[in-house]
Amino acid sequence: MILITNYISMIIFFAIVGVGFIITSPIMYGNPVFGSMIFGVFIIIALFISSGIKIAAQWEKAVVFRLGKYSSIKGPGMFFIIPMIDELRMVDTRILTMDIPKQQMITKDNVPVSINGVLYFLVSDPESAVVKVQNYSYAVSQFAQAALRDVIGGMTFDELLAEREQ
Repeated sequence: MILITNYISMIIFFAIVGVGFIITSPIMYGNPVFGSMIFGVFIIIALFISSGIKIAAQWEKAVVFRLGKYSSIKGPGMFFIIPMIDELRMVDTRILTMDIPKQQMITKDNVPVSINGVLYFLVSDPESAVVKVQNYSYAVSQFAQAALRDVIGGMTFDELLAEREQ
C-alpha cells in the first residue's frame, strides 16, 4: 500500500496556528494567562480541522462510517470528515492480482493433478465490499479456489490438457 502524506492538513494547521498567534500575541502582553488560553483554543481548532482533511488517491475510494453506520463513499481527491465521529476504510479500485496456491486435485477420471493459478479481480462497489463481506480479498480468493476445484473435478485429464489456457 502506498502512503500519501497529506501536506494540505499540515499547511492548514500551521496557517490556523499562525493566525491564532497573530491574534493572541497582543492579548498575551496584557494578560499572559488569558492569551495563552485563547491560543490553546486556536491550537485545538487547528488540530480538529486539519485532522478532518483526507486525501484519497485516484485509484481509491473511502467508505465513511459515521458513529459505526455506513454514511457515504468519498474520493478520489480531497474531502473532509468529522474527526472522532467518522471512520474511514480505504478500498483500492484498481485491478488486483492474487496468487491461487498450488493444490492437489483429482479429475473426473481419478487422475491426480497439481494446479495453481492467478486471479484478477476489481472492486466495483466499495460499499458492498466493506459492509457486506468481512474480508473481501480473502473471500474472493477462497471462492476462486473452490471454483477451480469444482471445475477440475468435473473434467477428465484429457479435457484438462486440451483446455489448459481456458
